[in-house]
Amino acid sequence: MAEAVSAERKVPQARRRMSRRSKDLVQSVRSMIVSFELPPGSVVSEGQLVRQLGAGRTPVREALLILAHEYLVKQVPGMGSTIAGLDIEEYALITELQEGLEPFAARLAAERITEDELQELDSIITRARLAAEAGDVNQVVQLNLRFHETVLTATQNKYIVDTGMRLNRYIIRFWHFAFARGMPMLPAIEENARIAEALRRHDPAEAERVVFAHWADALSRLWGAV
Repeated sequence: MAEAVSAERKVPQARRRMSRRSKDLVQSVRSMIVSFELPPGSVVSEGQLVRQLGAGRTPVREALLILAHEYLVKQVPGMGSTIAGLDIEEYALITELQEGLEPFAARLAAERITEDELQELDSIITRARLAAEAGDVNQVVQLNLRFHETVLTATQNKYIVDTGMRLNRYIIRFWHFAFARGMPMLPAIEENARIAEALRRHDPAEAERVVFAHWADALSRLWGAV
């Protein structure tokens, strides 16, 4: 228990120390996890990451600590790190939380979103449609993540952004898995378009309703795919 508490305390310390290079390192390892270059359940080789990413062992360990805080890496004392598995039951539990958090975030975003953020959402949707037509799963997944990050950021509440993105970064692998196995990508993109339209109208009730429906439908589609 003491080791677990110690690890938790190290996470905010690691975040505070992070340079631009360290943030890039976290993003690189995160992308390797999301794209399954580091497969679910696999043991993480710190030495291989050091060589592959051209980083020191200490920054790599700090990156893994931060990714453990995002549920993407599991750290076992005395055994090192492994990539979190794809557990559909955990996905369902996280989606239950998102069905509460993200509709509330959309309500706030509808009241606070800026014109620049609305234009960013429009750009993401346009690029996502093109990526879906081209069958580019990686691009669709990354743009979907960026869409949700933009909506969360529009709340102007850093705690909602932090919590929401931790959840989104965990479940995005399930979407990658399902899309790669033939689940249609356009339904999620068109749902995002409806969310953006509600936000553009600055309609909190509609934004909340559309986002709640999005997560309920997303869970149903993914269950059907896997």
